[in-house]
Amino acid sequence: MQSRRQSTPQQLQVQLAAVGVAAALAALVAGVFNSRWVTGPPATGPEILVFSDEHCRDCNAWIEYLRSQGFRISVDNEAGHGHMSQYLGVPRNLRTANVAIVDGYVIAGHVPAGDIRRLLAERPAARGIAVPGWPGASPGMEAFSDERKPYDVILFEPNGTMHPYAQH
Repeated sequence: MQSRRQSTPQQLQVQLAAVGVAAALAALVAGVFNSRWVTGPPATGPEILVFSDEHCRDCNAWIEYLRSQGFRISVDNEAGHGHMSQYLGVPRNLRTANVAIVDGYVIAGHVPAGDIRRLLAERPAARGIAVPGWPGASPGMEAFSDERKPYDVILFEPNGTMHPYAQH
């Protein structure tokens, strides 16, 4: 079942700023926000709000991958992932075609589900994690690239400091 609502990126930014990222996610799940989002079938994992372009095939593949891994997914195709990446504090060199929020953390790019679960279990003092670029071996990219080189997951702090988090 899909539900669709619309708001401007500016309205969403004001709402996120007013209640904080974690509270914004809870409010969105409760249906308080007037934004366009789509929810998938019921799942038991954490709720992830993804900001993406509905026509981005690899982004949609990553979203379906997360659903297959048990995450509950909401998708906002209206807010503009580029603006949200900047607003959510993703360092410029880590920004990609999709950005997400899960339990107060920012997820940028095609991050594997295991790294998201590790982040939520360890709860580091960080802003989030990212997979920069579009590595061919990352979740959601397999069908679009024959390249299977190792890639890194980067942890980034609120001040922009970055550290290696995982390698695949």
